[in-house]
Amino acid sequence: MTKCIFNSRSCALSLSPPRCICGILKNKPRILVTHQLQFLKVADQILVLKEGNVVAQGGYTELQESGLDFTSLLKKQEEDDQQAMAEVFARTRTLSSTSTPSLSDAADLLPPLRTKQQAMLTDNSTSIQNDTTTPTADGELDLNFYLGVYGGLTVAVLTFGYMRSLLLFNVLVKSAQELHRRMFQAVLRTPLLFFDNNPVGRVLNRFAKDIGQMDSMLPKSIVDCIQVTMQVFGVIIVTAVVIPWILLLVFPLLLVFLFICRYFLQTSRSVKRLEATSRSPIFSHLSSTLQGLWTIRAFRAQERFQNLFEAHLDLHSECWFMYLATSRWFAMRLDAMCAIFISITTFSCVLLRDSKEPPTAEHCEGLGPHHTGRRVRTR
Repeated sequence: MTKCIFNSRSCALSLSPPRCICGILKNKPRILVTHQLQFLKVADQILVLKEGNVVAQGGYTELQESGLDFTSLLKKQEEDDQQAMAEVFARTRTLSSTSTPSLSDAADLLPPLRTKQQAMLTDNSTSIQNDTTTPTADGELDLNFYLGVYGGLTVAVLTFGYMRSLLLFNVLVKSAQELHRRMFQAVLRTPLLFFDNNPVGRVLNRFAKDIGQMDSMLPKSIVDCIQVTMQVFGVIIVTAVVIPWILLLVFPLLLVFLFICRYFLQTSRSVKRLEATSRSPIFSHLSSTLQGLWTIRAFRAQERFQNLFEAHLDLHSECWFMYLATSRWFAMRLDAMCAIFISITTFSCVLLRDSKEPPTAEHCEGLGPHHTGRRVRTR
């Protein structure tokens, strides 16, 4: 079409009704193949074709006077197209509905998880197709309504998430500042005997490491704790709505979780205390070494102090590795409990596939795997 316009061809053949037909090419011969009635009024000569034969020929006024009904022809064509599309959808739905039993029959040959996954994917595609092809009462999809709902939910999530984080961080930072103020006042008012019984490195460790963790790690840890806790409760509630008897599994897992938490906290506190105790000599040794650096060099004791510093580092590394090992032990138990819950939920959905809607069961299964592999904070 572009080449035809710029080269000023005397004849143009078009298969679509672009805007330039009635504009730039209005003074040139045009042959337009279309089924849209709005272009017939500006046509000089009209040929009505049906099954390869010319039904009528002439101008728009002549064809109207001849009694030819354009609307009935187009309506019949549209009904044929809709019937063809309905047959395509019917064949697709028939394939989807029969594929689920066929996959179930092949469970003896394929792994159960693979069978379940393929069946759920098939049901998902069928549900999506049915949802997207189902019109409203007036025959049209109200896209503006759904876009408004999704947009409102997105704005609400962003707003409340920002307000939640801002509120929690402000409260926790103020709490850390108040605790630091009380610690500093207590150190200023303590008797001198306290500094004789406690080395300088231990005091510096309290103000450096512990206060740093309260400022940086405590807000993030509390936010993650609240978020993960709410998500876990949400998963349990959604699963219980779909499969009510799954609550019989939740209570034993909750008891096991409380027992593991209690056992882990008793051990991790002792290991963390050892790690903090072994960290203090590093600061004390480094401080005393820097203060007596001239004396150490005068007596050529650099190697002895370096070996002593490395010994303190090795002891702290051993305690730190033990703390990481205990944290990993706790994380593995949590992942195992999540895997048990997800496995039972998945097989329950497969067994109850005849009584549950596929989208509901699939949504219930998809919530669980997001909570496996949660990292246990070690700082």
